[in-house]
Amino acid sequence: MINGSLYPLAAGDAVSFNVLTGLLYSDGAAMLTTPANDPEFTIDSGFSRVVTSTSGPQTGFVFATADSDGGIHKHIDFLLTPGSSAGVAPPGGVRCVAETRGRRL
Repeated sequence: MINGSLYPLAAGDAVSFNVLTGLLYSDGAAMLTTPANDPEFTIDSGFSRVVTSTSGPQTGFVFATADSDGGIHKHIDFLLTPGSSAGVAPPGGVRCVAETRGRRL
């Protein structure tokens, strides 16, 4: 609680992320390996970042700023596509993008 608010952010705080690794894959047996078929994972909220298995770390962007009560309401789109292997579905399994959140400016 900051300044009596129910929200953990102060008014004007920026909420952002950074991509720490390229796209990773898990099939439940092998954990966090390079995905087959080179899929792309897009993070979009007015600005966008495209993450692939070879893209490596990337600077993210501020996707929300806390209002006067310290609250935020923002929609972020996440899209997984076949990437350069057009017409080939991404493999089944969990895709992971490591990121940080809640950076205060």
